[in-house]
Amino acid sequence: MNAEYATYRCSVVICSHTPRRQVLQRTVDALRSQSLPVESWELLVIDNNSVPPIQDWLDLSWHPYARFIEERRPGLTPARLCGIRASDAPLLVFVDDDNLLAPDYLTSAVTIADDYSFLVSPYGKMVQLPDGTVLMAVYFEFFDQRGNESYVFRSRDGGQSWGEPALL
Repeated sequence: MNAEYATYRCSVVICSHTPRRQVLQRTVDALRSQSLPVESWELLVIDNNSVPPIQDWLDLSWHPYARFIEERRPGLTPARLCGIRASDAPLLVFVDDDNLLAPDYLTSAVTIADDYSFLVSPYGKMVQLPDGTVLMAVYFEFFDQRGNESYVFRSRDGGQSWGEPALL
């Protein structure tokens, strides 16, 4: 881990190949609205052979720890592996280039990772708002490494506190 970045709580990794500009911009705008301070997370945009290159048009100057990384091998798997190698944080949050995260998504992910470190593989739940906007909401499912047990954490008050895990 790079000592300069050792204080990151999480790395947000967006893998993309020639995205629709407006869609990726909305994804980044949603990240910009996160309640977790930008000093607590890094943003990695993995450009998977986009034409034109994403860094030629996407402005990440608002984030002090944002990086564009080029991955020439085609496909989501090489792009994600590139993001994993480049990450300097203990928690990885993969965000598709067309997802809009709820404003407390990163804060919730970090809180759950801290409180339940034995769990792996968080997932968000898609929620459609009355205006048609689709967000990744503050619902998480975790699957542990001890078999098929799964735990569900559901926000009781909009993501401010979390219930105890319930075995499904």
